[in-house]
Amino acid sequence: MLCLLLLGVSAFPVVTARAQGQTSDTDKTVTYRIIPGKGQKVRFEARTDIESYAGQTDQISGEITCRPRRPADNPAARFEVRPATFATGNTSRDSKMRRDHLLTDLFPSALFTLTKIDIPSSGAPALDFDKPLLGSLHGTLTLHGLTREVVPVVTITRRRDNSGRDTIHIVARFTIRLRDFAIPTPRFLFLSVKQDHPV
Repeated sequence: MLCLLLLGVSAFPVVTARAQGQTSDTDKTVTYRIIPGKGQKVRFEARTDIESYAGQTDQISGEITCRPRRPADNPAARFEVRPATFATGNTSRDSKMRRDHLLTDLFPSALFTLTKIDIPSSGAPALDFDKPLLGSLHGTLTLHGLTREVVPVVTITRRRDNSGRDTIHIVARFTIRLRDFAIPTPRFLFLSVKQDHPV
């Protein structure tokens, strides 16, 4: 079963007393925090030969640390999702998915850890405001108790929010095979779902 995963998050800088008043356009390292709730999105899509369905949650947390002027230079990031919070719009299917497939009591979180960012461009592209950077994230995904390497395609955009805060918005897409994480293939309405899931 293939699962397509889509990640869309906004992250805000961690402000310390020492950092207040500093301009975010310097070459300093900045840590951005992802706060669960409204405005965040993790979505999966699954398909059978005659049916498709999707699940979504806004319960994602984490941090990204990078130099906005050189984002590909030794960045660090981790994103954590609670699979039990995914909802497909069908409570019976959701209960079965959590109990029999994701085993959320045993594996309450899924974790992506970044190892590097690839930005196909000459030189060292900066995260300038309102100028999206396209590239790929290299890292590991720990799901269902197993860890595998993944390479999501990503768009990163630096923006100012309504209060003038420096934020970054990340949209990432990738596909996983459920069997790579030892997740039993869901069978709903006597249909076997395809093994690859886009995220």
